[in-house]
Amino acid sequence: MNCVAILSFWFYPIITTSCVFYGLGLPVSTARAFFDWMGALTLTAFCGSAFGMMLGCYFTNEITALLVNQLILILISMGSGMLVNTGSSASFVIKFLCWISPIHYSCELLMYRLLDGRNEYIVEQIESYLGFTYSVSHCYIFLACFFVVTMLVAWLLILRRSRV
Repeated sequence: MNCVAILSFWFYPIITTSCVFYGLGLPVSTARAFFDWMGALTLTAFCGSAFGMMLGCYFTNEITALLVNQLILILISMGSGMLVNTGSSASFVIKFLCWISPIHYSCELLMYRLLDGRNEYIVEQIESYLGFTYSVSHCYIFLACFFVVTMLVAWLLILRRSRV
């Protein structure tokens, strides 16, 4: 059942990438860039679904799970740079939220794709201002680990509830 649910989350990144990627007018629009974009969106969708499933397995009340999910999404959105600047002027709390936010790593992957093929000086200034300091492989590894850990926790919570 979990595998079917996860596969259904794969269709949205495929459709979104197919419809939007070439319309962005990126300077580098190769097949590799297309699949890199789709990979970042796919890992983000998988992380979101696994995180939602983990919260759903933890809380018995669905309203409580939704409210806690909204609270956590606001916090990790702060760490992604959507609500506050995560660059060099960010406080240590925002830096910590950047470190744990899967949305930050996803935004960083997509920004690398948007900036590919542009002036190196401008790219460095934008990355420094936005606080994007990780490598592409580091971002992919973090997102994959976040997905695996949240899925394992969700499955452990299901096992715990089935024994009670």
